[in-house]
Amino acid sequence: MTRSSQPVDEEALPRWQELSKEQQCVLFSAAEQSTLIGVLANWEPEQDWPVRILHVARLAEAAESLLRADLIVVYEQGLELGEATLLFTDEALRIIKDTVSWWREGVGEEGRSGKAGSSAEFFYSVAITGKGGAVLRTRGDDNLYAYLNH
Repeated sequence: MTRSSQPVDEEALPRWQELSKEQQCVLFSAAEQSTLIGVLANWEPEQDWPVRILHVARLAEAAESLLRADLIVVYEQGLELGEATLLFTDEALRIIKDTVSWWREGVGEEGRSGKAGSSAEFFYSVAITGKGGAVLRTRGDDNLYAYLNH
């Protein structure tokens, strides 16, 4: 779903092959409605969690470019499972740039932490927009997991 009801001009969008490996990972993760910690897991599935934090900056940069292009959106959800809140672009950009939003000590793979009274009371996820879905469909026969060969 896009944030606007305007039809998608697919000719103006980048093709899957034109995206960086990091952008491909984030867009694929958004199609799965992954938490940010899930994006890290998709990028380096074999790494220990503390090592994965080294990749946040490059994935955050990729997520920022996709967000600005309206290919993804960011949601915030409290630890109490309820309805997620779609973040406005400025807030989403702030969250994406904050390493703690991606990973912190004591967070499970699902992106949640039990540390009450801190920003750990929320977790963040990315979701694909209509435009992002159009870009994803341009991959043709390309392996969806090709970004793993980075």
